[in-house]
Amino acid sequence: MKKALRITLLSILALATLAVSTILYFCNKSARQVTTCNGKIRVEFSDDYRFITSRDIIKTVKAEYGPLAGIRIDSVDLKRVENILGRISAVQKGDAFVTRDGYLNLRVSQRQPFLRFQKGSIGFYADKSGFIFPLQERYTLSVPVIDGNIPLSEGGRFKGRPETENERKWLDGIIAMVSYMEDSRDWKDRIVQIHVVSAQDIILVPRAGKEKFIFGGPGGYEAKFARMEQYYKSIAPNFEEGYYSTVDVRVKGQVICRK
Repeated sequence: MKKALRITLLSILALATLAVSTILYFCNKSARQVTTCNGKIRVEFSDDYRFITSRDIIKTVKAEYGPLAGIRIDSVDLKRVENILGRISAVQKGDAFVTRDGYLNLRVSQRQPFLRFQKGSIGFYADKSGFIFPLQERYTLSVPVIDGNIPLSEGGRFKGRPETENERKWLDGIIAMVSYMEDSRDWKDRIVQIHVVSAQDIILVPRAGKEKFIFGGPGGYEAKFARMEQYYKSIAPNFEEGYYSTVDVRVKGQVICRK
């Protein structure tokens, strides 16, 4: 009886091994059969912006990379595909990978605008890192707008950081200044326009009131906003609206008001 039980267990073990081997064989056979790209592309966005559509991305990749259908999935140049994605102005980062179902998969992060510059008829965005990229035709995001004589030579279809040190320094200063305003509930709501006369001559226009604040360059913004606050608390309440046309906060320790 023990011998019969041992034979039965061995038989069961042999059958189980055969079953596993059969399953693995068919799985490997199926995997071997799916070795070519079906020419189709799946796009996944990691954000909710609508600067660019899946159709736009697919069209660009197919146009620049060439035909995908029928080529081995392990021969798709994923680095080249990611470089193509990186050249799209609205894309901050793009990852490409293939799957056994024959699809080329793209995971896309869009660039987030922080500021919009309007230099005459030319407009462009900048993100928080100081990366400039063009306005998008399909979608416009509501961000602070800075207009006037913008001291940046780039714009239009340009994509990247400003090329000169002075321009990079100015742009970084503007981003820091606006970040301070955005983090402050009062200044975010109070200032409605930022106008650039020159690199070291910025005018801030409040939402209410007729005075304009002569701010100078973006440097030392915290002390300048403190002087603007002093104007609102100690000077403006003593006069009717519109009494002063300009308030100069460029000079340390001074608030210079002019009719």
